[in-house]
Amino acid sequence: AVYNFGGAHTSAFGIGNEINIYAGSVINPPVNIFTGIIENIKYEGQGLKDTIILEGRDYGARLQDDTIQAETYQNQNVGSIIYDLLGKYSSNIGSTNVSYINKTIPNISYYHTSLYDAFIQLSQIANANFWVDQNKQLNFVQAGSASNNVTLFSGNSISVDFVVNRDDLINKAWVYGGKTLVGKN
Repeated sequence: AVYNFGGAHTSAFGIGNEINIYAGSVINPPVNIFTGIIENIKYEGQGLKDTIILEGRDYGARLQDDTIQAETYQNQNVGSIIYDLLGKYSSNIGSTNVSYINKTIPNISYYHTSLYDAFIQLSQIANANFWVDQNKQLNFVQAGSASNNVTLFSGNSISVDFVVNRDDLINKAWVYGGKTLVGKN
């Protein structure tokens, strides 16, 4: 939420704009903890007591939007597969933070699969975690090997809401059918 006293920030935000959020009230200098894209803007209140509610997703959401057309990998390391998929199917996310994980996959194929779903599968196979950081870099590391030095608490945040249910979310859908025999008795 952004306080919009006297309408000062009414035209400052637009759908599709990049936004950075910093933790800085008790951390000096402020630390960028979120970089994402605005997807919805709501205005609440009236007069001199306006509030702008910004909704969006971090760049990890781009992994949900980018789709692998048709790829098959045989006897390749998990990291090599990730580098190849990012290079071919994502123009927004970098791969400089992909760690070498000593796991070779004998055979894996993707067809109309989101990068996000492919990375979930690869992370489960390799016992790894992944996320996209505030610098738009994919982090793919062995589970338990990474830590963060920023903790969100009441002293550095006003409110935080997480939506964990994506049941109604569909980015793209493909429908395949077979033959339909019309007029056959």
